[in-house]
Amino acid sequence: MRTPAYDLWFDANSVDGSMIVDTLISHGPRAADPAFQPRPGQTVSVGDDDESPLTALVIERDGDRVRVRIQLADAVARRRPDVA
Repeated sequence: MRTPAYDLWFDANSVDGSMIVDTLISHGPRAADPAFQPRPGQTVSVGDDDESPLTALVIERDGDRVRVRIQLADAVARRRPDVA
């Protein structure tokens, strides 16, 4: 089985200044992986299929819904050079 490029999919348009986004396990590449059980305090990777995956911290989980905070240092380090 091929390893997914990231753990959870997120809508890049839903990210605000808090860098917190809601994701759904069922909409991500690991939806069929029963071993994938993210818990608060764990680090996961998030992606949107357009840019490189980012590191995020799980801050809350309620069943299928996982709320994560994208790590700002990771996002800034991967910023495209053509964007000011």
